[in-house]
Amino acid sequence: MNRVVESINLREEIFLEQTLTLGSQKATLIFGKNGSGKSTIARSIEQQLYSKYDVKLFQGYQSVLGSNENLNLVLLGEENIELENQIKAIEENNLQLSSKKASLVSQISPSENTEEVTLGDKFNTIKSKITSLDKKLEDFYSASASSISNDKRFNLKSKKVYDKRDFKMDIPKAKPLTEEQIKEHIKTLKTEQKYAHTIENITFDIKSLITEINRILKSSIEPTKNIERLTDEDAIAFAKKGLELHSPGDRCFFCGNIVEESTLNDLKLYFNAEQITNFNQKVDNKQREINNLKEKLLTLKIDSDNFYPKYTSSVKDIELKIKLAINTLGIFLTSISNVLQKKLVNPFSSMDSIALEADVLSSYNTISLEIKYYNEICKTNNDDDLKKQIENAKQELRLHLVWKAIEGNPKYREILDDINKLKLEKQQISDMIDSIQQQITQIDNQVNINAQNIINLKLQTKNEDRLAENINKKLKHMVSFELVKHSDPQENKGYYEVKNISNQKTRNVKSLSTGELNIIAFLYFLEKLNEEVPENHPQKIRMIVFDDPMNSNDDNMQYLIIEELRALITGRKKKNHYYKDSDKIVILTHNTHFFINLKSQRKSPDEQLICLKNTGEKTDIVYNESESNFRTNYEALWNDFLFIYKNEGTSAELLLNPARRIIETFTKFNALNKEDFLSVYDGAYKLLNVNSHSIDDLEAELNGKSKQDIFTILKTCFYENGAKNHFDEYSGITKKHKAN
Repeated sequence: MNRVVESINLREEIFLEQTLTLGSQKATLIFGKNGSGKSTIARSIEQQLYSKYDVKLFQGYQSVLGSNENLNLVLLGEENIELENQIKAIEENNLQLSSKKASLVSQISPSENTEEVTLGDKFNTIKSKITSLDKKLEDFYSASASSISNDKRFNLKSKKVYDKRDFKMDIPKAKPLTEEQIKEHIKTLKTEQKYAHTIENITFDIKSLITEINRILKSSIEPTKNIERLTDEDAIAFAKKGLELHSPGDRCFFCGNIVEESTLNDLKLYFNAEQITNFNQKVDNKQREINNLKEKLLTLKIDSDNFYPKYTSSVKDIELKIKLAINTLGIFLTSISNVLQKKLVNPFSSMDSIALEADVLSSYNTISLEIKYYNEICKTNNDDDLKKQIENAKQELRLHLVWKAIEGNPKYREILDDINKLKLEKQQISDMIDSIQQQITQIDNQVNINAQNIINLKLQTKNEDRLAENINKKLKHMVSFELVKHSDPQENKGYYEVKNISNQKTRNVKSLSTGELNIIAFLYFLEKLNEEVPENHPQKIRMIVFDDPMNSNDDNMQYLIIEELRALITGRKKKNHYYKDSDKIVILTHNTHFFINLKSQRKSPDEQLICLKNTGEKTDIVYNESESNFRTNYEALWNDFLFIYKNEGTSAELLLNPARRIIETFTKFNALNKEDFLSVYDGAYKLLNVNSHSIDDLEAELNGKSKQDIFTILKTCFYENGAKNHFDEYSGITKKHKAN
């Protein structure tokens, strides 16, 4: 069928050419060493062709068997020398760990030797000292608690017994009291319920008062009749008094003369009765106002006895401030009263104004403010809970006694210091012991891990010849388990379980090697291809990409992988096979041997060969590289072997060296044990190992073996180790069969 040529865009920083051309061939085989960009190409194909093709990408078992897959796997292998050596090494490690553990345990355990002191001995000694000092402290606590309970001065006994536990709890809160504080607390203990009365604040505006008085002082009355002899205040005051005391015809109390009616009439006109009466009324009103203020100030009483002891100090302070302010204000009020009295005598002239001094105003404000503070304390005092005050006083006195007990015992601090030093030393030793104990725990854990590793290694010592049937017919010479396809009852998705052939128990993937996971994933990948090709279900053309399907752990599986890939490429008829003619296949590998065996041995128009060559900084893409460039030294060994074998003029000795090199190369490449590989034929190990030392050792002892014997031995070793196809291909047997 006609297939489309596809172009893949490549990253400029990796490749010299930015386009990879996938030809119209069914299969494209790409060879490139590690780091040449194979995985980049595989991902680019997937990313760029997914919309056109049904791209199936295999990139090792991680690309097929994710953590969400329902696969359980188990590894069963034949016991060999390597496993035995591993077990012996682990057992030797256990002996070393046991010896180390014994040494560590001896460091933290009490010593039976009196001359040797271990960490355990030090720890126990310190612990004993701390216990002894703790006993002394406990005795001190008990005695102190008893002394406080029986203290006669404070009488702190209560229904609850005060014991050493209470004393220890009080130590952090202990504090001394002054003698004054002690007396106050004792007074509180004896206090009865108290109730203080508030004081009504004195409400008057002193500034307005002074303004009104100054208005009076500044005012003056004009007399109705002018009397020249009344020239000063004393004369005016005398005349006014005379007018009040005398009537017409009376004899003057001062001079003894008869008081004339005309004289009295003149005085009456001078002292206008109506004006004077009004003026006097104003002055009298202010005098009464001043006297009332003075009386209120003098009647302000503060009784500190009505307060609880904790408030008395504040109340007395307020009382003192108010008294001082009242005194200052009282003196000032008296002085302005006197000035008014003078004005009353001489209402006919203006007087100087009275200034409101700062101390007077301050005293006025102090009285108002302190009365407010006082009333607030009254409320707090009246709202106070005496019971709480008494409990607080008891606590303060008790903490004072605790402080005295501690400070009065100098050895208490010494014992505490000694205990703290010992505890610090104990902690340091404890940390050292913990560190050693952690090492012991790590050793125990490692011993347990080693024990499990030994079990796991022994579990691997199974016979690899016990092979499976079913899908694992492809694996029957390589593993001892079978893949059984099941269906998830919840999601109805197929998955493979790996079951032990001997007991059919399902095992977990974690017990398998990477290579075995890879071959199972590879076959699983192919089986999924088979499931995805129903005849009556149209779908996109599949682009099947294998990115290094054979890794280093899969060397013993390479021929199975090659066979399956050849079947996928060529479409050899197999029951339930996953081949589809329309598929396009891309296989990328780093392995020359794998590449040569995978490609068609004849030039095929259905295969495209590409070589990725590293030019230093970037990778060059070479299309249809000559087959001779893929020829390996391994093939050269086979050519040498066959040349010597077929040439009648060559001796059997010459076959030994290429035979040995072939076996050494094959076993190393396939990660096989050479001794196990040769053990399938008696004498093969000695012949092909001991008797083949170097390429120049042509005189080695053959033990009577002919060239045909050596050929047969080599053939048997390959056949019995599951490499029949490999031997037949390289030895020419396959070509003979085809020729016949």
